[in-house]
Amino acid sequence: MGKFFQSSLFALKLNSGLFILLAGISFTTVLSGCALTNEISKESPAEKPSIQSEKVTDGSNKPDDIIANSPLLDASTMFEILAAEMMVQKGQVANAFDILYPLAVKTKDEGLAKRVFQISMATYKVANIEKATVLWRELSPESAIAWRASFLLSLRHSQLELALEQWQTYHQLSKDGLDADLISSAAKVAASVPKKPGLQFFTRLAQKHDQSWSAYYGLGMVATVYQDPEVGIPAVEKALDLLPESEREASSPVLYNLLSKLYLMNGNPEKGIEVLTPYVDSNPNDLLLQERMARLEVQAKHYEAAERRYQAIINAEPGAYTSLLSLALIQLERKAYDLAEKNLLAVSKEKPYQPVGNYYLGILYQDSDRDELAISMFEKVKSASYYVDAQLHLAEIYFAQNKPKESFAILDGMQLALPADQVKVLRAKAIFSSAQDKYLPAVELYEQVLKIEPANIEVLKAQSLLLYKLEQYVQYEANLLKVLKLDDNDTDVLNALGYFYVEQKIKLDQAFTLLNKALAIEPNSYYILDSMGWYYFQVKEYDQALNYLNKAFAVEEDDEVFIHLITTYWHNKEVNRAKLLWQKYHKKFLQNDRVQNLINELESEAIK
Repeated sequence: MGKFFQSSLFALKLNSGLFILLAGISFTTVLSGCALTNEISKESPAEKPSIQSEKVTDGSNKPDDIIANSPLLDASTMFEILAAEMMVQKGQVANAFDILYPLAVKTKDEGLAKRVFQISMATYKVANIEKATVLWRELSPESAIAWRASFLLSLRHSQLELALEQWQTYHQLSKDGLDADLISSAAKVAASVPKKPGLQFFTRLAQKHDQSWSAYYGLGMVATVYQDPEVGIPAVEKALDLLPESEREASSPVLYNLLSKLYLMNGNPEKGIEVLTPYVDSNPNDLLLQERMARLEVQAKHYEAAERRYQAIINAEPGAYTSLLSLALIQLERKAYDLAEKNLLAVSKEKPYQPVGNYYLGILYQDSDRDELAISMFEKVKSASYYVDAQLHLAEIYFAQNKPKESFAILDGMQLALPADQVKVLRAKAIFSSAQDKYLPAVELYEQVLKIEPANIEVLKAQSLLLYKLEQYVQYEANLLKVLKLDDNDTDVLNALGYFYVEQKIKLDQAFTLLNKALAIEPNSYYILDSMGWYYFQVKEYDQALNYLNKAFAVEEDDEVFIHLITTYWHNKEVNRAKLLWQKYHKKFLQNDRVQNLINELESEAIK
C-alpha cells in the first residue's frame, strides 16, 4: 500500500501584516551596507508592524511635553489629555483616540495632532489613521512623516497619481536622501498596500528615477513581498547593473539574497542557479545565500549538490539546525536512512526542533518498515503544526497492519477546528473506506469534503472513480464535467470522460473532441492513445484504431491496451495476426484472466 500523506521537502511561510509603521516618528536611515543588510536579514523586507514599535506609551510627545509646549490649553483640555494618556497606559488606545482626536481638531495643536496620529496607529483602524493623518498634515505641512502616511493611505484607495504627488512632497521634506527614502518607502508599501497599486506605484518611481539603483531595489523588495518574481527578478538585476562601485561591497550581498528569494518563487530553479552561481561561489561565507542556493538545488532535483552545500553550511555553523533538518530530509528522500536518522536525532535533541524532528523520524521509520519505532515517534508529536499529520500517519500504519478499528479510532478522536485539517481527516477516512470496498460510505465522506472545498479537483476525481465502480454513471459524468469547468486541460479527466463516452457508445463526437484535446497536450500518453484507438474501434475505423493502439502498446505493454489491440485485429479480419500477438505476449499478463481467455472469448463471439 502506498503512502497516502506526503509533506513537501521544504516550505517557506511568509506572514505579512495589514499595517506598516506609517508613523516611524523617529525614523532615520543611513545608506550603508549595514543598514541594507539589516533590511534583508529579515524574511520579509518590511518590518512586521506592532503597537510596541509605535512607542505609544512613551517616547516623543508624552502628555507632559504636549502640555508644556501648548501653554494656551485650558485646564479642562489638559485633564482630558492626561485621562486619555492613562487609557493608553492601560492599553485602551481606541478610547484614548476617541477623546484626543476631537480635542486636536478643536485646539489645532500640532503636538497634540502628532500624538493623535501615533495613537491612531495603535488602534489598527484605517478610519482612525486616515483622520489623524489628514489632521496632522494640515497642522504640520512640513512634516515628512505625515506626507509619508498620506501617500500610503492614498495607495490603499488606489489613488496612484495622488500618492505619487504626496510621495514627492514627502521626499522633498525628508532629510534622508533619495536612496534612503526609496528603500524605506518600499518597506512601508510592501507591508500596507495591496499588490496592484503597490507594484504600479513602485514601477512608476523606478521609471522616474531610472538611474537610481535603490528605485529598482525598492521595486524588487515590493515584488518579493507580493510574490511576483516576473517583476522582481528584472528589477533586482537592474539594481545590480546600476549599483555604484562604492556600494558594491556593502550592498551586493543584499541584492543577491533578494534575487535568490525571487528565484525560489519563480519555478525556474535552473535559471536561478545559473545566475547566482558566480556570486555564490565567490562568497562561501554568506550562509543565508548558500542556504537559498541549496533550496534552489533541491527544487531542481540536484540533490547531491544540495546535500554537499547543506553539509558545508553545517560545518561552518554547527548550530544551523534548519540546514541540518534540510540535509536530513534530502537523505530521507533518497532513502539514505542511516544518515537521515543520525541527523534527525541530532535535530530532535534541540527543544525548538523536537516536534519536527520526531515527526520526520516517524516518517523515516515508517518508510523503512520499522512500524513500532514510527508509532513511538508519531505519538510524541503534540505540536499543532505537525499533530494532525502525525495522527494521520499513525492511522495509516494501523490500517496497513490490518487494524482498521484502531485506525478509525484515531481519526474519529481528533478535535479539529481548521477546515484544512477536517479535509485531511475526511479524505483519510474515504481512502480507508474505499480500500475496504466500502464505496458508498467513501463517496459520502468525499461529499463532506466537497461541502468544505467545492473546487477540490483531486477529491472530485477520487469520488468519480468510486461513482464509476458503483455504476452511478450520471453522477460520474457530472463530477468529471465539474472538474473540466475548473481545469479544462486536465488530461486525466479529458481522457476519463472521453473513454466513458466511447465505452458507453454515447456522445461519440464529444468523445473525439475530448480525446483529441488530451492527445494535443500529452501526445505520448499510452492510455490516451489507447482511448483514441478504442474510439476508432467503436466507429469501425479499424485501421485508424490499430494505428493508435500499436502506438500505445509500444509506449507501455499494458494489459488493457493488449486486449484492445488483439480485439481490433480480430474484428479487422486479421485473426492469425491476433493469435500470433496473443501467443507472444499473453504470459506477461498471467494475473489477468480476461487476457488468458481472450481468444476463446473472441471465437465464441464469432460463432454467435
